[in-house]
Formats: sequence, C-alpha cells, structure tokens
Amino acid sequence: MRILAIHCKKFKYRVLMGIAPQSKIKEDVENDTEKAFDNILVLFTTVEEGDWDRKEEIYVGITDILSHFEEIGAEAILIYPYAHLSNKLEEPRKAYRLLKLIHKKMAEETEKGIYRAPFGWYKEFSLTTMPHPLAESYREI
Repeated sequence: MRILAIHCKKFKYRVLMGIAPQSKIKEDVENDTEKAFDNILVLFTTVEEGDWDRKEEIYVGITDILSHFEEIGAEAILIYPYAHLSNKLEEPRKAYRLLKLIHKKMAEETEKGIYRAPFGWYKEFSLTTMPHPLAESYREI
C-alpha cells in the first residue's frame, strides 16, 4: 500500500458522472458526488497486489498515520482511492473492501472525522496545502 498524505487547508472533489467509472467496481455516489473540506489530511491511497492478505501489517501502518494526523493538528482524514502510485494494483473488489476496512479501523481509533471518497470513479479535485514542513509525506506499508 502506498499513501501520499497531504495536509490541506482546503480540499474539494467532484465525481465526474458523465465519464465511465475507471473500475469494474463502482461505489454508489448518489449522495456523494461533491465534497469540500477544510483542515483535512488527505490520504491518496493506492492498494497494491497482495495488500488484502497483509491486513494486519496495514493496520499497524494506520497507527503511524494516525500519530502523524494528531501531530499536524488536522481536523479530519479523507481516504482518497488513488491508483496512480503503483502499477501493481490489487484486484478492485479486494481494494475496495480493504479501503472500507481501513476507514472503519481509523474511525474506531479517533473521534475526529474519517471520510472516504467514492471508489471506482474518475474525480476532479483541487487542494491548497498547509504551509508547514510536515504537510506532505509519503508512506509505503
């Protein structure tokens, strides 16, 4: 699993409904086509081949991410499916299920907001990063 974490002053995404989904799995987006956030840690997350079988390792990595989250003072986390950090992707159904499990695990570990962008759709986004040295980081779990 590869994660590009960006602490954003502002982050906004919009599902591009007129474009075919990028995956065989497409999450229902009826009420989730556009979202905007302030002071959020966005986790651009790529689920790689074999990650489904390494869930326990990934849960340990989540602890590190939550520590970083607390350290930088973000108000929430957005898990953003992002297949562009690797060319060895997990099968879509497993990737989708793993992202949902990570969301659930994070929500159990913190009382702050944990959100997840819809899986399987092309989305456009805009962001403004926070102006501090820890605003951008990369993790491989």
